[in-house]
Amino acid sequence: MENTETKKPKVLYVDDSMEYVVLFSAALKKDYEIFTADSAEKGLDILKKENIQVIIADQRMPVMTGIELLEKVANKFPDILRFMISGFTDFKATVDGVNKGQIQGYFHKPIEPEEIRIAIRKALEIANLKKRNLEILKELEFTNIALKNSDRNKTVFLQILSKELNKPLDEVRGTIQVFKNKSISEDLKNLVNILDKNVSKFELLSSLANQITLLKINEGKLELGKINTREIIEYLLIEISGNLKKRKIKLKLEGENHELFLKGEFYLIISCLVNILDNSLLHTLDESTISLRIGKEDKMIFFEIIDGGVNYSEEDKESTRNFFSTNEELLNVNLNLGLVLAKQIMDVHQGKIDCSCNKTEGKLKLLFQSDES
Repeated sequence: MENTETKKPKVLYVDDSMEYVVLFSAALKKDYEIFTADSAEKGLDILKKENIQVIIADQRMPVMTGIELLEKVANKFPDILRFMISGFTDFKATVDGVNKGQIQGYFHKPIEPEEIRIAIRKALEIANLKKRNLEILKELEFTNIALKNSDRNKTVFLQILSKELNKPLDEVRGTIQVFKNKSISEDLKNLVNILDKNVSKFELLSSLANQITLLKINEGKLELGKINTREIIEYLLIEISGNLKKRKIKLKLEGENHELFLKGEFYLIISCLVNILDNSLLHTLDESTISLRIGKEDKMIFFEIIDGGVNYSEEDKESTRNFFSTNEELLNVNLNLGLVLAKQIMDVHQGKIDCSCNKTEGKLKLLFQSDES
């Protein structure tokens, strides 16, 4: 029987320019099984016949544009990863691609095969991780309930988590196996099983935690680069589009100038904003709006996220205010891990987070050092 796991991922490239079709096929056929079409209509025909995993479409095509094609793909084939090719100055097309086509990324012409190869590989890895995390998120909810109901199990779990997150993955699995072979309580057995299924997520969290720890060891110094807020917004829209789509929540961009410059490490800032927005989703009703306001305040660049203000208990409000208004280093068990990581990222950027919430809205404002050079 053929092992399907060894098959090359199937990639469909749609472009009415034969020059780019030939270039794309020649450059990427070693890594992927390439299918091509010179029109959106032909591309849709291929999707009906083949188990395509990734589609890349040029925006400027006659009859049906790339955005229109990717919007159809998003509705009919939601599991297919979608990328768009647009012009350098076509910012509106990029935003439309995110909102309508739910794209995972975009490229500019002339296309760079190596850039596309890396983007496809990362997108496939992330897609596989997201599938595993669907189960993870449900089980983490059960874990929170179990931990609140048992102080003893809470202590044991946190000891295991804090110790094993800083070790190689094989050591984590070895420890899990040891616990499985022992006679332990049902509550602890449930926690061990959950930990077993969360190994991949814990590895990612450990990587980020280790990176931040190293930064703190080096006196909190970080090699900051000049970053355009417009570029941050583009990547952020791509990262969170899936979660917004599921809840039918719109992200409203506010502020007169979306092209400001700040000092920072690009991917850490994206991670910080994604974690803040994920938290905002917990406090926003379906089919409503989250606002993202970008602007300049004195010598700081700020991103202010405003959610619907729902599900904030008095304990949540107090814990969040206290955590972000102090230099507390320890894990606050009343906050989700995403907010804790966001604060650590802000700390290494020498930035700060202001927060406020009431019955109608919750606000978190992230302030970074500006770079006007």
